[in-house]
Order: sequence, then C-alpha cells, then structure tokens
Amino acid sequence: MIKLTYQIICDICKKECKTEKYECTNYPSMAFPQPTQQHTFIFGYSTELCYDCAAPLQAARNEVVDKYKRSLSEDS
Repeated sequence: MIKLTYQIICDICKKECKTEKYECTNYPSMAFPQPTQQHTFIFGYSTELCYDCAAPLQAARNEVVDKYKRSLSEDS
C-alpha cells in the first residue's frame, strides 16, 4: 500500500490551502491519483492560489473579459 499526501500551498501567501490524502495499491498498471485542481488557477501559467489571493486576480481577469465582450458586441 502506498499513501500519498498532497499539500496544496498558495504560491503568493504560502498558506496551506488544502491537504489531500490517498491510499493506493502498488500495481504498475494503475496510475496514482492526482490532486484535485480545486486551487489551481491559470493566469498565463498554472499556479496554486488560496481563494483570498485568487479573488482580486479573478476580478481583474473578469473585468478584462467583460470589456472584450462589450467591444465585440459594439462592433457588430
């Protein structure tokens, strides 16, 4: 039996976002479970962020996307 522990650490504030633990058997044909992507955000590259650090970045990204959508609708 193999025990896997993933500690998801925020790349900005270094706070632990989540710990995921899995127990799996050691069969060569079986892949180990991957961590959930719950705290993975993509802003040009993949990063691990807690929700507090991700909130302002998501708000800024959403604002840019909204402006882009409005400009497309104005051009039509």
